[in-house]
Parts: sequence; C-alpha cells; structure tokens
Amino acid sequence: MASNALDSSGFTVEKTSFTPPPPPGADPSSDAPGPGTVGQRSCSYPGVVFFAGRSEDFESLLGGINESGNSDPPTLLGGDDVARLAADADRVSTPSSCTSTRSSNCARTPRRCR
Repeated sequence: MASNALDSSGFTVEKTSFTPPPPPGADPSSDAPGPGTVGQRSCSYPGVVFFAGRSEDFESLLGGINESGNSDPPTLLGGDDVARLAADADRVSTPSSCTSTRSSNCARTPRRCR
C-alpha cells in the first residue's frame, strides 16, 4: 500500500475517509463525513493532502476548503481522476493563486481558507 511506503520513507500518514453523496433518494452508505466536510477540516492540516477519489468529490473537497479554514490552504495532490478534471476545459478555471509546474490549467484551486 502507498501509506506503508510513505510510512517507511519517514512520512507521517493520516488516513481520512469520506462518504460520497448518495444518489437522489438514497441514504448515505456510511457515517463518514462528506468530501466537503473533509475539505473544511483540511484547512488546518499543515502537510500535503493526497486525494484518491472521483473528480466530482474533489470539486466538493475544494468547495469545503474555500468555505472555511485559515488563511493558508493545504497543498493538494491528486490521482488520475483529478488530472482528468484539470484537463477538462469545461470544468477548469485558472485563478490567480493557481500554481502548476506541469500544466497551464488548474482544477478550481482553492484560493484561500477563511
């Protein structure tokens, strides 16, 4: 597992689960918080946040980061779904706070935490 490799390399890993929103009319599948709530909580996290989920949930995570937190949003790192989101011209914005060394686009980067 990736977390074992990171642990053995000297990184501290803190796993946080979230529950994607259920389909309309369905009940949530677990008691874990939604991605927006996890985003809000990550504003106080001093390390790197690695997101391993669907692009729709990443957008919710970013929304949560933008809604609350402190003035220094966390550094975000995502997997292939996030890369596809960043490459989708219909779902991409390029805010002034977007910093990317590999792409001129940025997937709705959090501007700040409040």
